[in-house]
Amino acid sequence: MAMAASTAPIAPPLTPSRQNHLLVLAVILIALFALRELSLAMSATSLGFDEAQYWAWAQDLAFGYSTKPPLIAWLIAGTTSLCGDGMVCVRLPANLLHIASAALLYVAGRQFYDWRVGFWSAVFYATMPATAVSSYLITTDVPLIVFWCIALIVFHVHANAPRLLTGVVLGLALGIGLNAKYAMIFFVPCAALYILFTPRAWAVARAPSTWLALVIGAALIAPNVLWNLSNGFATLDHTVSDNMEWQGLILHPKDMLEFIGTQFGMLGPVIFGAYLVILATGRRTQKPEEDRFLLFMSLPVFLLITFQALMSQAEANWSATAFPAAVVLVAAHLTMPRHRTSFIWSLSVNGAVAAVILFGMMLMTPSIVPPRLLKPVYQIFGGEDLRQGLIATLDKTELNTVVVQGRTLTAEVIYALRGTRYDVRAYLKSETAPAHDFERIRPWTPDMPLPIAFVRSKASGAPDFLPGRKSIIGKVDSPSLGIRYGVLDVWKVEAEDTGEGD
Repeated sequence: MAMAASTAPIAPPLTPSRQNHLLVLAVILIALFALRELSLAMSATSLGFDEAQYWAWAQDLAFGYSTKPPLIAWLIAGTTSLCGDGMVCVRLPANLLHIASAALLYVAGRQFYDWRVGFWSAVFYATMPATAVSSYLITTDVPLIVFWCIALIVFHVHANAPRLLTGVVLGLALGIGLNAKYAMIFFVPCAALYILFTPRAWAVARAPSTWLALVIGAALIAPNVLWNLSNGFATLDHTVSDNMEWQGLILHPKDMLEFIGTQFGMLGPVIFGAYLVILATGRRTQKPEEDRFLLFMSLPVFLLITFQALMSQAEANWSATAFPAAVVLVAAHLTMPRHRTSFIWSLSVNGAVAAVILFGMMLMTPSIVPPRLLKPVYQIFGGEDLRQGLIATLDKTELNTVVVQGRTLTAEVIYALRGTRYDVRAYLKSETAPAHDFERIRPWTPDMPLPIAFVRSKASGAPDFLPGRKSIIGKVDSPSLGIRYGVLDVWKVEAEDTGEGD
């Protein structure tokens, strides 16, 4: 007598049992966190200039800054108040919050599909290349993704049964996410398109709790809007003008193709490839409505940034808000029995890349990396060389004020001279409006007292625009510093009559 075939879902390889999958997932995520922290502590890296800028912001907390909303500074202020201003502590929120995002995607995968999809959604996210790299760098994308994941989970519940609680939590996620990065606003059109093309969800648009969510989100970003209003809309101008850089109707198909190519590197070739196959073929799981929801919460972002790349240029991480929904959707497909081979390839490739990045962070130094390979990562080296070179030069003098020109170098010098007696200032030409935060918060103008130390690239020549007598008192150089600044000259600028008798 033939036995009936089992209809129970077949777990993909390496999947733990239902009884112990949470313990296994916790061990994986905690181990990843610990290994990444260990490799970071052993690495020769230093803060890049963006990270140094965020740390400097954390010393002057405000509701806004010239290039980003304020949450990144608040996070750094929180962690550094607990464990100090060292590189590992400044970057701590990145690793910690990525693990939190992976845990949230477990909740999302389980909520949308089942515990298996939740388990592998968390693992896929925690090991994909973008996460493996970003866990070592404190950037605004890290908190943004956490609050996007929260909004994704809560909106899914809210879309099926809008309630006061889900409206409040959704509003909090939107508002705090906007304070992390303005890209959180992409959530609103994604959700609106889902509601518009889903008749059963139309009632959500009329629900008072939905409008309450928007009001709460707007209220939470209002202080930043007011800050922008009082500072010439500095952040908004940077976001729109400096990042979009549209030049009429000139198309850039090469940039668009390059951006699409970078997404294979960000999510992993199998995950993004599978996403495109799902999109092109219309393949669905046994829960097509959940598939559809996740497409609405990811595809509009990919399309929008792809269009931006066609019109001008786009960085690979600008589509980061599409990653959570895309990862859950792909996990739901790859955990199906017929995709066993793709599942193994995805896990193997992303796991190998994550391991290479982990050991690379631990072992890589500028001295062993060829210049051609050093250039893509030059930002995260040279900080200690800058600190030691400046201190060695300045400690031989009685100077207390150090003046720097340019936002990026100013940020690096401020961080390099942390904990010393030196007061680092940004050069601001007299009667000129500040162009960035350091010129606004800690300016030095030519009518201020001398003597000072002035730090600038050797290629820029002598600072003849400054009053007083000038002489070079030191130089700072290293392979990675040389890539971005060349040799740095340290000038002493003093009053003309310094050293003269009565």
